[in-house]
Amino acid sequence: MKTQTIKKMEILVQNNVITETIHNKINQIDDYLKTLFPQFDEYDTDFMFTHLSMAMDRVSKDKQLTESSDFIKEELDKSEFIGEAKLLLENISSLVELEFNEPEALMILLHLCTLAARKGQ
Repeated sequence: MKTQTIKKMEILVQNNVITETIHNKINQIDDYLKTLFPQFDEYDTDFMFTHLSMAMDRVSKDKQLTESSDFIKEELDKSEFIGEAKLLLENISSLVELEFNEPEALMILLHLCTLAARKGQ
């Protein structure tokens, strides 16, 4: 995880936007993704981790997003990386012991498709 992202996560904890537990789970996800993506630390993952931490916070408070975008669904369905992204999301959900509903999952899948695409470059 890049220094700017680490600092952002710390600020979110300090300002009670996310809990220390969520912060620790983000670190677990970071460690997991580093095992799969050799140049992971070089990727710009700031938005991904910010969105993921906020989604995890909403799940833990039972305040998940309730609406999803048909446009996002259509774009994800077109992606050649959607299968890999779905598998990553399943593994992440299992790792952090949180289940994301469809609207939350779609937003996370966007980031994971981008990661998978970068891996192929």
